[in-house]
Amino acid sequence: MRLQCLPRLLPGDIAGWSHRGYMPRLRGQYGLDLHKVPFDFPELFGALAPRAFFTNSPLHDANFAIEGVRVCLAAVRPVYALLGEPDHVQGVFPDAGHAFPPSSRQAAYAFLDRALSPKH
Repeated sequence: MRLQCLPRLLPGDIAGWSHRGYMPRLRGQYGLDLHKVPFDFPELFGALAPRAFFTNSPLHDANFAIEGVRVCLAAVRPVYALLGEPDHVQGVFPDAGHAFPPSSRQAAYAFLDRALSPKH
């Protein structure tokens, strides 16, 4: 498997994502070695399709690099389109650090309203 997103999301250091409450196997099973991790985020996001997926990905978040998010979204959009739900995946990129600003919250609420509304 060719990793597309993990190296871009977490350039060379996945330790911050390996704590017990998030992805402990990154440390325990894969020794924090990206090349041993048997998945990448497009597979995870693709497994969610066609269910709704929204990401608030601030441009200045120190926890991840924004380029990885953009690559992942580009990789998964065709899956959603193939399954007939191209509008069920959305990303917003606020000019902020590790935050969920009011504009992103409003976008998330609108997204959830659309995704959870019965189809006519």
